[in-house]
Amino acid sequence: MQKKIFLWFVLIVVLPSGIIYFIANHLFIQYAVEQQISNNNQLIQEMRKNLDTKLQHYQQLSMQFYLNTQAMEEVLSDTPLIECHAIQNQLDGFVNSNRLIASAYLITDKGTIFSGTGIQNIEPIYIEIQPTLLSLEGRIYWTQTYPMVTNFGLADTFFFGARHIRKDQKPIATLILAFNSQFFEDFFQYIPFSKNQEVSLTNSAGQLIASNHPLSGETPLSKTNIRLSSTSNASDWTISLVLDTRNISRELTFIRNMFNLSVVLYLLFFLIISHLLSKQLTKQIHALTAAVNQVGEEGVFDVQVDVSQDDEIKQLSISFNAMTNRIQKLLEEVKQEEENKRKAHMQTLQLQLTPHLLYNSLNTIRWMAQINGQENIKDVTFALSRYLRSLSDIESEYIPLRKELELMEDYTVIQRFRYQDFTISQEVPESLQDYLIHKLMIVNLVENSIIHGIANLSEPGVITVQARREDETLYITVKDNGVGLPQELIDTLTLQDDYATDELNHTGLRNIQTRLRLYHGPSYSLIVDSSPGEGCSVTIPLPLITKEP
Repeated sequence: MQKKIFLWFVLIVVLPSGIIYFIANHLFIQYAVEQQISNNNQLIQEMRKNLDTKLQHYQQLSMQFYLNTQAMEEVLSDTPLIECHAIQNQLDGFVNSNRLIASAYLITDKGTIFSGTGIQNIEPIYIEIQPTLLSLEGRIYWTQTYPMVTNFGLADTFFFGARHIRKDQKPIATLILAFNSQFFEDFFQYIPFSKNQEVSLTNSAGQLIASNHPLSGETPLSKTNIRLSSTSNASDWTISLVLDTRNISRELTFIRNMFNLSVVLYLLFFLIISHLLSKQLTKQIHALTAAVNQVGEEGVFDVQVDVSQDDEIKQLSISFNAMTNRIQKLLEEVKQEEENKRKAHMQTLQLQLTPHLLYNSLNTIRWMAQINGQENIKDVTFALSRYLRSLSDIESEYIPLRKELELMEDYTVIQRFRYQDFTISQEVPESLQDYLIHKLMIVNLVENSIIHGIANLSEPGVITVQARREDETLYITVKDNGVGLPQELIDTLTLQDDYATDELNHTGLRNIQTRLRLYHGPSYSLIVDSSPGEGCSVTIPLPLITKEP
């Protein structure tokens, strides 16, 4: 028994706890990875917006050349570039207004003019970007980065923002702004990523523009890597971040290890507790089992179990003790009920008249009345003879409803000679008349209605007998328009003492109530609906009986 309890405890508590842990651990890691991906993706979007803001600022800055009317006129004039002071001032304004612009170039058919440090060998880049500038029709183009040397001999990495200066939809010059490496140093300086995460900028051709780890090269994608990217709205650049999900999992190692340790301690604790509980439970259960065997095998019902323990077994033991006490009480109640039935049967025997002598006497009276033409005496003696013949069958408690209704008719024939001003009607379906009911119950109710209900009425009395079926219950109702029942009588009918003294002289109702409870239990009791001066309705509930038990 102890091993079974221990095994069931392990299967029900410990094993499901382990399964739940592994599922929770997997879901936790998956959730953490998804959250990290979502957060990093939002950060990439913010970086892209920041980049667009910077590039759009310089795009607007380059548009100032169009607003310089004198510079535009100098581009279209034949004035030598060395004398074009408006152009020179505009280019100086570009360089001096922003520390990230190393040089500003304007290249026309007349030649090249620049401001700033100047960059050696810029002509190949100028030639390379011309097809792209023609396709952009005056919009700015952001190039890739190039390692170059300034006119002062300083090496650096530059990228260019170039656009055609147009007049009448035709290019008349090329404006080139050269940005030094400080642009990307500033851009990557405050990125909210860990040091081992690589953020890179590439163009539409896949060329690397810049990276926060420029010497590491582009991280190749694998099954454990995820690339997050966002394309700039102001250029063809794309900002990308490669996430290694293994690194996210490693960051959670400490939390996971602590969780694993707590789960191991939890399972160990429950194993120990389950062993101790199973041992304690079986000790008390063995004692309870021994007591049950005494009751079941030996028939000893006065056995009691120790209830000194303060736990669930105590409640079980208390219930067991209450059960044995209840069994003893039920045995006593059964004995008492059998004694009550015996007494009721004896009372029925005592109420029977000596049949044959009475039948012969009534038949003699009936024939004499018929010879002398006394039809009323003949009818009443005939009805009384039939009525008493039915009463003589003392061996049978039950009678078909159809037969009971015939007895009721015989009884009313007798009573009409004393109480003439009443009518009685039946509303009993033919389908219900073969069910068995207790003998004389309806007759007793009709008698009660005649004697106690309508006898002293100043108006004609009306008695109605009804029957209906609801589920497995037969309801028989006798109602009248008489003086009604006093509340004291109705209250006495609800008492549990079926042999209480009837001080209100309604023995018939009391006998019916007693017989119902004796044969069918307390759930079958008379249903009385009456008020003084407003008539009375009494309903007998009975189970459906097709043959006598």
